[in-house]
Amino acid sequence: MLATMLIADGCASGADDRLAAIRAAMQKLRPLATKLGPPRLGDWLAHHKEPGQTFEEYLASNPTGLTKERRTLYVQPLACCPECVAKLWWATGAQPVPRYRTLAEFCKEQGLAPEQEFYEKCVVALEKR
Repeated sequence: MLATMLIADGCASGADDRLAAIRAAMQKLRPLATKLGPPRLGDWLAHHKEPGQTFEEYLASNPTGLTKERRTLYVQPLACCPECVAKLWWATGAQPVPRYRTLAEFCKEQGLAPEQEFYEKCVVALEKR
């Protein structure tokens, strides 16, 4: 997605420079990457066989980029029901209380009172369990 937005349709000025920058960033990040192990229970790949795709294969597929008609990228957060969120926490071993405390503190520092209140309520509700 990021590559699509940066490369656009290949006609935009600087597309070659942006592609070179993406490749350079990928090379710097490569040592940090770890190869995926076998799929675990509940993983998408445990139930859906996919061959994977390199960045070069992605580019060769002629991905849809920006056009005169398509100029806006909408990014929306995923929303799950509380039961699904609880399952995610359990499956990943996440600790939501420290996370919500950190988010509440961040919101306080940024002057985001309604969001701060929301995260503080989450902490209270979770600590009652």
